[in-house]
Amino acid sequence: MPNQVSLMIERKGSVLIISLNNPDKRNALNSEMMGAASSALSEVRDYKELRAVVIKGTGSAFCSGAEVTSWKAEELQSLLRSLVECPLPTIAHVHGVCLGGGMGLAGASDFVLAEEGTKFGFPEVRIGLVPAVISPYVARKLNLGKMRELFITGEIFGTSEALSIGFLYNITKKNDGKSLQDLLLDI
Repeated sequence: MPNQVSLMIERKGSVLIISLNNPDKRNALNSEMMGAASSALSEVRDYKELRAVVIKGTGSAFCSGAEVTSWKAEELQSLLRSLVECPLPTIAHVHGVCLGGGMGLAGASDFVLAEEGTKFGFPEVRIGLVPAVISPYVARKLNLGKMRELFITGEIFGTSEALSIGFLYNITKKNDGKSLQDLLLDI
């Protein structure tokens, strides 16, 4: 499986962990990350001992969106499709911020666990960008009315609201000492 600097891929037991590793840009997605993550997800079926895939971010954020200057819609679409088509359960473990393209990654995952205090939203709409690529994936978790409201207002919201509107599976405590395997067993 590919192992890029801006994307770390590791196995812990039967779990494949894909870590966005661009902490200086709060894990904003770029072409390199999206291509490597898509490749890793497409190779999952070759590893029969794997039971789940976790996508997470390093540093202070899960994902702040996409680097506006270094990505193409097709690359993000390919990554999100790879997540949806993954034959294993996929879990987005988010913290800090989950914005724009990060919302797409979470929406394309089967389960979303969020650390308390995480902020969510679509701030790109405030500068005139339409979240068209991620909308079908976000729609897997949100009803159409709420999704339209968030796409129009660009409102940033917290974990409690994300849970109440159905975007999250569960909220985890900051630094509670639970291992990733423990979190997965809770699902």
